[in-house]
Amino acid sequence: MKGIRIIAFGDSGTDDGGQMKVARAKEKFCAEQGCHLGLMLGDNFRPTGVRSVDDPQFIEKFEKPYAGIGIPFFVILGAHDWGRKGEMFNWKVQIEHSRRSKFWRMPSDVYSVTWGDLKIIALNTNSSPRSQIQKPWLRQELEKSRARWKLVIPKELSDRESLMPSSSRQ
Repeated sequence: MKGIRIIAFGDSGTDDGGQMKVARAKEKFCAEQGCHLGLMLGDNFRPTGVRSVDDPQFIEKFEKPYAGIGIPFFVILGAHDWGRKGEMFNWKVQIEHSRRSKFWRMPSDVYSVTWGDLKIIALNTNSSPRSQIQKPWLRQELEKSRARWKLVIPKELSDRESLMPSSSRQ
């Protein structure tokens, strides 16, 4: 693959007119320019995540707006998906939705995937203890990858320095 065209966005799951306008603009751009994949950078279902794999928000806030683009979307969790103010949301159903959707890709809350010359490493930075557990895994993923490009996608960057191996920081 000579090049990879990616659309990336977050904080998108509002189910309002603005989300649909932006989705149509993305669809038009990808139809004209060609897109290979999408990255959803968290806060996929605002304001309070999804409750079950049958939650209608999957249809209203993802499938309807983005199915016309026709590309896979690799997804990470944000605070509105994970939980807020002491309440944990059912974020695991976003992983389960991968089995039902033609375009939604979230094999785990932390995962990596290779797409041509690109290695995508998806992190879950919603919990500090969980973030620290990912550090050795992230180092291993970066070191073993033979991909020309490596893209690490956390939702929040505040913990970046403690997550990224020193050899990867620039």
